[in-house]
Amino acid sequence: MIFSAKPSTKVDDHRLSVDPDFTAPVANNGYRWWYIDGLSDDGLCGLTIIVFVGCVFSPHYFRARKKGDIDPRNHVAVNAILYGKGGKRWSLTERSERSLTTTFNKISIGPSQLSFSEQSAQVHIRELTVPLPGRLQGDIRITPEVENHRVFTLDNDGEHHWRPIWPRARIEVSMQRPLRRWEGNAYVDSNWGEAPLESAFESWDWSRLHLPDGRIQIRYNRQLTGAVERNLALTFGHDGTLEETTAQPSMQLPVTPVWRMHRPTSAAGPTSVIKTLEDTPFYARSLIQQQEGSLVGTGFHESVDLRRFSQPWVQMLLPFRLPRAG
Repeated sequence: MIFSAKPSTKVDDHRLSVDPDFTAPVANNGYRWWYIDGLSDDGLCGLTIIVFVGCVFSPHYFRARKKGDIDPRNHVAVNAILYGKGGKRWSLTERSERSLTTTFNKISIGPSQLSFSEQSAQVHIRELTVPLPGRLQGDIRITPEVENHRVFTLDNDGEHHWRPIWPRARIEVSMQRPLRRWEGNAYVDSNWGEAPLESAFESWDWSRLHLPDGRIQIRYNRQLTGAVERNLALTFGHDGTLEETTAQPSMQLPVTPVWRMHRPTSAAGPTSVIKTLEDTPFYARSLIQQQEGSLVGTGFHESVDLRRFSQPWVQMLLPFRLPRAG
């Protein structure tokens, strides 16, 4: 495993032990990604950043895998999305291994970069937006409040893994293009696997909810191939303690307005969609609100349908949103 499994901790001023090791090998046809999301304190602005080695949702990588064992380092990408005032900005350009540079704690893909230091993570975004051409340029700093060392295996064969690295963090966003500055709550995790996602999963839904008392709730419900369901329900306390609970009752949020993507989730209380952020043929991202007792939390929800992703008509549409440089 890439990360050691240790208890969750409240982060003080001591040295962090994230140990990202961006130089670690990734299996042929596999992947590693690092995921960041953030929501401003006023709830009006947000972002998502995903750094891929082996861009799992790429039509180029999908076609290449059909021909045999492929090095994921030849299919790298940075997905950076801004939400909020002034509209959405979307960027996701796939690049070859020539655009990839790694050290133990830093990864650069083309002009963009993610690095971990002793106290924080830094993201430098220098990307072109699609489908409308424009520039996405800025700097982001994430400072953890709770760090988790436990690794979760997501499938039955032990090929796909997930670690919620910083379940609760603070984020400072300083964008030059477009000009936006804000602070808020954030979350950082990592996934890695030794095989394509579609070989193990039919679909999944995931959510992370930030409650006013400082707790973070994460729900990760997976439908494995063969109609086998696996559920995770985690609560990280304000002091960093991790509680794994039984799955909450399942429910269906309204389907997305354009592509009619289903948005299943599990929740202990009433849950509603504040805004649909991404509505694609196989993927939906939403800003949600959920009530637990007297508390109301806000967070992100995503649903992925890998059966749809594998359909030829979806593969034909994807290059319009995911070009390949060079």
